Amino acid sequence: MRLLLGLNAAASYSVVILAAWLSACFIASVYRRSLLKRRNSAMELLSSEGLRQDGRSATCLRTMKCKLGLYDRPNGSAFMQMGNTQVLASVYGPKEARTSKVTTGLGECVVTCTVSRVAACSAERLKKPRDQRTRATSNLVAGALQEAVRGSKYTGSQIDVFVQVIQADGGVTACCVNAACLALLHAGIEVNDYVTACTASAVPTAAHTSTQTCALVDASQAESTGGCEVTVAMLPNKDRIVALHTCHLLHQSQFDAVLDMALYGCQQLYQGMHNEVENFLQQHHAIMSHR
Repeated sequence: MRLLLGLNAAASYSVVILAAWLSACFIASVYRRSLLKRRNSAMELLSSEGLRQDGRSATCLRTMKCKLGLYDRPNGSAFMQMGNTQVLASVYGPKEARTSKVTTGLGECVVTCTVSRVAACSAERLKKPRDQRTRATSNLVAGALQEAVRGSKYTGSQIDVFVQVIQADGGVTACCVNAACLALLHAGIEVNDYVTACTASAVPTAAHTSTQTCALVDASQAESTGGCEVTVAMLPNKDRIVALHTCHLLHQSQFDAVLDMALYGCQQLYQGMHNEVENFLQQHHAIMSHR
């Protein structure tokens, strides 16, 4: 009897070990397939000539369009488009701070931001215009603008920024920061410097292994799938980073290349935004001179 019990226990133990081994093999095979699928999809991002599917090189930004003064009701408004990503921003203020909702210190100017999304802005229809992701984006945009605004000029006041994402196709957070910066400038709010943001993505390519990646500036939604994104907001003239956000894990040895690519994109965006502001001021001055 004892012998039979011992044999049954040994058989049960062997079955458990076999099941655990089979489960581990299955998980490992699935993981290898997912890595191979991600690598194969990422290999297609860059051709042998170093060009992406849309003809851009790794250091080339998407087509940027921006416009100031879309609405009369807000104190400032702007439209920003980076590729297929489109964002509207409006600014109300400076005005007296609402102490019931915003705690301000003595002689402090507070910048608040609310980011919302259109239900059909992405491939999947959204149920709510605001969620945890938009709240995180709101905090990042508000923090970046807080560093740019010259707070000593607006002591005890509050500036409200409202951003709406019309279409999302990669680099949404960076586009929100850039649109909000242009809206601040249109509102006539004094700033220490422009605040520009850009996203860089680290993806494996055919010329790189799984531990070595290629950095792509201003990646679209399709290009950033399966890679790591780094969004940087900086003051370009002061050469100072004011916000940084990463999606997914990235090794420290790869981080410098992606960060440098994002900073390069910020400088390029600054030139385009500055040219648009100068053109707007020239047109506005021409209109005022004819009155």
